[in-house]
Amino acid sequence: MGKKFILLGNFTNEEIVKIMQKVKEAINTEDLIFATLTDTVKEWKVKDWLKELEEEDEYFKKQKEKR
Repeated sequence: MGKKFILLGNFTNEEIVKIMQKVKEAINTEDLIFATLTDTVKEWKVKDWLKELEEEDEYFKKQKEKR
């Protein structure tokens, strides 16, 4: 099945943390990627942003495994 995404825009950091906590309590987030809208990605095509997020997710998982 592929990755699942929750894309957040125009939330405060405090709101983002609360949203992430509630989602993590409600569902398995192993295959879930959270992302926030930034000025950099506002002009990107969604498919390009999702591809970038998947690549970042894989990178960070590999870094975590090295520890």
